[in-house]
Amino acid sequence: MMKVCDKAKLSSLIGSLSVVLNIILNGCLIFGLGFFPEMGIKGAALATVMARLFETVFVFAAIAGGKCPPLRIGPMLHTQDKELHRDYWKYTVPLLINQIGWGGGVTMYSVIMGHLGTDATAANSIASIVRCIIASLCWGIATGVGIIIGGMLGRNELEKAKKAGGSFVRFSLIIGAASGLVILALTPLVLKVIHLQPQAQHYLKYMMFLAAYYIIGNSLNSTVISGIFPSGGDTRFGMVCDVITLWCVVVPMGLIGAFVLKLPVIAVAFILTLDEFVKIPAVYHHYMKYKWVKNITKE
Repeated sequence: MMKVCDKAKLSSLIGSLSVVLNIILNGCLIFGLGFFPEMGIKGAALATVMARLFETVFVFAAIAGGKCPPLRIGPMLHTQDKELHRDYWKYTVPLLINQIGWGGGVTMYSVIMGHLGTDATAANSIASIVRCIIASLCWGIATGVGIIIGGMLGRNELEKAKKAGGSFVRFSLIIGAASGLVILALTPLVLKVIHLQPQAQHYLKYMMFLAAYYIIGNSLNSTVISGIFPSGGDTRFGMVCDVITLWCVVVPMGLIGAFVLKLPVIAVAFILTLDEFVKIPAVYHHYMKYKWVKNITKE
């Protein structure tokens, strides 16, 4: 709500402070720094809850101070405007299913790698962390793209939004390629700083290379599926595309490669990075139909 009401800075501030607080509390409660008790994994859980509580308090303070629209859950779930109510569920349910399906699929990646041994698990965890840190830029851009194009479509600037969409698609490829180069540049540093068993170190090296090319497809698809399409209410395609790609293609291929064909760890890791590229042809074909170029606002 803050982001679409021109309060992106406030939203970023709240999120960033929460992350910083979470990191500090993790250190204090896990290891017992200063007067804090040493709680281990329980401390990590408590730190997360306290950071989210801080975030919630900050949000309510912003609402009370008039910094953003009031949070009214009731009208979201039940309103006299039946058309608005219908639109809400029409656009929200596919996004919900998409997130559940995507989150479950990504979790299956960790499950598959976890069954390939501790070396594969350790290397995959570190490579995933590095990839997610760098990819956060791509995800942030995708959110911004959705807000900008959504505003254009809401003002009936359809042709302008169509041209802007093309520019953002090209920009996402540039950002993805640059992010891949950053991962490659960080690889020697990561290998030097992170101390693993020799076999795990070997896996990590090649998983970093896989992350470098994976992020290009991730940047493009995030911008289009999570940014451009939803701005015009086109949320159903992303749901179908992600669920089919993950659960009908990549996860089964990963399971077969790991447990039936007994492929090497790096080969299985490569299969699990194919999801972003498998769906690019379908995403581009749907993008060129311009079904997303639509003003979904109501007077």
